[in-house]
Order: sequence, then structure tokens, then C-alpha cells
Amino acid sequence: MEVKNCLKCKKLFQYLSGPPLCPNCKDQEEKDFQAVRQYLKEHPRATISEVAETLEISVEKITRFLKDGRLEVAPGSAMLLECERCGTPISTGRFCGICSGKLESDLSATSRELHDKANQAPQSLMKYLRKDE
Repeated sequence: MEVKNCLKCKKLFQYLSGPPLCPNCKDQEEKDFQAVRQYLKEHPRATISEVAETLEISVEKITRFLKDGRLEVAPGSAMLLECERCGTPISTGRFCGICSGKLESDLSATSRELHDKANQAPQSLMKYLRKDE
């Protein structure tokens, strides 16, 4: 198992998977998300700054929830996320549908190329050298 420093509190912890957060910080992150989620259920037209100020949660953290696909910008909202590739307005995540599809097809093509190259490589890259050579 791997040991990492928590991104937030910098304590060492046993890392398994996901974001490099210790269990305490991961729990706090989930509590913050649930608080934002509940607030938005009760105040569906709230702005990101209103949510941040009321709940004392940073705008950056709420934006990360949006980019992680855990929250979505309400239709008609003044706030917009932009696709990180082309700049098109989106309501959640990091990429628009077109760019997501393009990235996925590019990754698939690269994966196929690597697989094909690996299969074309010689079976053995070692050879026997005689001592008298």
C-alpha cells in the first residue's frame, strides 16, 4: 500500500484510491457536499457566492463539485462553466459533449495504436552472447 500526504491537512495516511485526502478530510469533503446539496434543494435559485457565504464553504470547493459532476448549474442561471477544451458553456463537468466524445475517440485510437505496436514487437528482445565474443 502507498502512503501519501493529505492534500488538505498534509498528514500522512494510507492511500487506497480516489483523491489523495485522509479519511478525516474526505469525511469533511462529503459533509460539505451534502450541506451544499441540501441548501440548493431548499434554495434552488441560489448563487454560488450566496451558497459559499451562507455555508462558509469556499467558492473553489463548490466549483470543484460542479467540475466533478456532483452538482449542475441550474438552467437560466447567471453562472456558467466553460468546457476546458473549447470554451463552450456547460452546466457540469469539465468538457462539453463534443469534446468528451473527441477525447474519448482520441484515447481509443491511441490505445489501439499502442496495442498494435506491442503486438508487432519482436517476441524476444534478448539474445545469447557467447563468452568468447
